[in-house]
This record gives sequence, C-alpha cells and structure tokens, in this order.
Amino acid sequence: MGDVSVQLSFDDFAEPAVLTDRYFFALYPPANVASEVAQMTLEQRNAKGLKGKPLQTERFHVTLLHLGDYAEERSDIVSIAVSAANGILSGDFDVGFDRMASFTGKGGKAPLVLQGGAGVQDVIAFQRTLADAIKRTSLHKWAKGSFTPHMTLMYDDRLVPEEAVEPVSWKVQEFALVRSLLNKTQHIVLGRWALGAAS
Repeated sequence: MGDVSVQLSFDDFAEPAVLTDRYFFALYPPANVASEVAQMTLEQRNAKGLKGKPLQTERFHVTLLHLGDYAEERSDIVSIAVSAANGILSGDFDVGFDRMASFTGKGGKAPLVLQGGAGVQDVIAFQRTLADAIKRTSLHKWAKGSFTPHMTLMYDDRLVPEEAVEPVSWKVQEFALVRSLLNKTQHIVLGRWALGAAS
C-alpha cells in the first residue's frame, strides 16, 4: 500500500479565537441600592479577611439570560435579542436577597454572591417569560438549563459558607440587554425595556 499524505492547511494550526464580547439580559439595581451593596461588600470583605476586589458599583447586576461569548461584536445576536425583548409584557415586581454565600469558581476565583428565598420568586417567573421568548428564536439553545437568581459581589480564593445578611431589595421596573467587553470590566447597555405596573 502506498503512503497516504495528508495536506494540512494553515487553519489547522490557527490560534483559538479570543473571546471579546459577551451578551446577556440583566437587572440592575437602582443607584442607591447599588451603593448599599457596595458598602455591604466592603464590610463583609473586611470582616472575613478576603483579598479579592469588589466589583465596581455600577456593575452589580442580576443576570437573567446569558446569550453567549463571541470573538467579535455580533449585531445579529443583538437584533434577535431586541426583537424578543420587544414582545415581553410584564408588570413590575419586587426582588429581595437575604443570604450570602460563595459559589465554586474556576482557577481559585470563587464568586461571593447574594441569594434569596421567597424574595426571588418573581424574578424566577419573569426569567421564565424571557426564556420562553428566546426559545422561539434561533438563540433557543441559550434558554435551556436552570436559573438561580444571584448578584455577584466579588471574587476571592476563599469560600464563604452561606449566612443571613441584611436584606437587599428593590422594585424591578426595567430589564436590560448588555454587551460585556471581556477582560475589560466594562458593561455597555444596548437597550432597556420598562415593566409596566401590574394592574
């Protein structure tokens, strides 16, 4: 049998694409609540001897639905997401977090987060509505899986066990579509949708 040669292209040796853009739907707390969260984070960091850096106050948020990480800006993803969000009809609702704990992280970076019990049930219901809208689009794969409402405060190499904290709550009156520039700690809000008062 003769030798079989394999022709390799330069693509076979190409570096993996560097992911630069992340898209997601989110809830942002009002400025006064975000300031309260920032103060709480500093107090907890000092009390527990953590070394991580708290998130910037304006970046505290609750992720509702992740729409993927990409190696470039994706206007097609944005267009589909905007169209789905335009069809959402929902009243405003309250959200409250009353517990703090660490999630297991990667590379020694465990997220310290706020979580809730009864106070997050309306967020779960709203996220289901949003996910159902995304399921009807070509982005449907991102609408699968479980959803645990939380707000990340900081990352640290130490795990903090769950404990009760002073409740953090606000009335959710809008949700947003966000473009995050990966490794640049920058959020760009691409759109906001108001939630009408429940009748």
